[in-house]
Amino acid sequence: MGELKKLGIKPPSRNTVKNILKENGLDPGPKRGVGTWDEFLKIHAATLWQFDFFSKKVLTVKGFRDLYLLIFLHVETRRVYITPSTFHPNEAWVHEQTQAFLKNAHETGLGATVVMHDRDTKFTVSFDEIFQSANLEVKTAAYRSPNTNAFVERFIQMLEQECLDYFIVFGQEHMDHIVSEMVAYYHEK
Repeated sequence: MGELKKLGIKPPSRNTVKNILKENGLDPGPKRGVGTWDEFLKIHAATLWQFDFFSKKVLTVKGFRDLYLLIFLHVETRRVYITPSTFHPNEAWVHEQTQAFLKNAHETGLGATVVMHDRDTKFTVSFDEIFQSANLEVKTAAYRSPNTNAFVERFIQMLEQECLDYFIVFGQEHMDHIVSEMVAYYHEK
């Protein structure tokens, strides 16, 4: 019923939903399927990376413009890798940053077998193919379910509220400097 509500469809009664699930061989209870989300995280935490885009309005000579970062977070260690910022997060830039992330994950020894992202349109099929060609499993968060990507979402919230909200950012170099200082501080604490 909740999934139908998310899609803007008025759901039928609970009993109707229950009967439809039973007719199709599905358990109507909450423990449907193999394992729980917590079990998935515990099993894959050592090799699971979550990532998402972050944007911030910055002041440039052309006025305020949106500047984008791509943030990767290793779930078990909470280590982050943040790409250099860009005003144009096009497919070529995303591919370049993905390759840089894969190189960083290999160099730091933080394993990666599963990567997870939300349904942002910047994450194209060719983007997922880069990970798949590196033998990584790509998981996409469920529709309107930010909690499935909660670790990176929480880091982004921390970055914004505890750091960037205290600055008027003047361009791309300033943003990259502030973020790199914050990441260094974050990894030390």
